[in-house]
Amino acid sequence: MWDVASGKQVIELFSKASAGSEEWPPLQWTGDEKFAARMTGEGLVLLHGDSLGPVEGAGRIPAAQRFWISPAKPAAGKRAVVVTFIPRTKSKPAAVSMWTLPPTPAPVASKSLQSDACRVVFNCDGTAALAELSTASSASSY
Repeated sequence: MWDVASGKQVIELFSKASAGSEEWPPLQWTGDEKFAARMTGEGLVLLHGDSLGPVEGAGRIPAAQRFWISPAKPAAGKRAVVVTFIPRTKSKPAAVSMWTLPPTPAPVASKSLQSDACRVVFNCDGTAALAELSTASSASSY
């Protein structure tokens, strides 16, 4: 990341995700750029938007494979939200959860379903999110 005014590099981050993968982009900012979030092997990490340093006291959101941050600037008295998706495994259903930023100890909304993929779309002012969950199908599935 570079400072546009000075042209100096501020920070360098590495990601295993490629430009064509579902995990792209691995780093996203809130609409007001106060926070950024980055996917790591240990979960979703919340960072300060300007320095990309870790936010003190903000725990990681574990096991998330994908995430989406509300694109709009939070209204007065409101906080930005992030939606996370944890795909299903053989022993657990998939989970889609909504968290306020900085993360609260528990999601503000959560739903578990049998799903393989998720896509999230926010309305234009970022006050509502629609999660579209899907499952791979084949000739033998119903």
